[in-house]
Amino acid sequence: MLHKRLKQARLGEDDILAASRSAQGIVEICRIKFATLERNGKISIIPYESAEEAMPMKTQSTSQPATQTPAQLPEKDIGQGLTDDERVSREDEGDMNADGEGARVTPGPEDEKRLKP
Repeated sequence: MLHKRLKQARLGEDDILAASRSAQGIVEICRIKFATLERNGKISIIPYESAEEAMPMKTQSTSQPATQTPAQLPEKDIGQGLTDDERVSREDEGDMNADGEGARVTPGPEDEKRLKP
């Protein structure tokens, strides 16, 4: 609470509480978010939202197991969304093959055209 501002306006906490009780039925000062002194001399009270109003509405749970992919999601190729520099061959990345070595990513057809001298 800004006591200095209240003193400048010649108001006290009791004036704020009286306005909040008469306008909104608020009896505790901790439930007031803002109090504004209007040009006409009235005090406007803006309360904090209740916990119920601040929480989003519950969504219905889906009956699909978490391992299933929703039907509305589009499938993408592994190479989509990568820049040309990210598509070039990289060693020791990805899943291990049967020999215990890292998988090798080979350039795609668009990379081969770009990489030719």
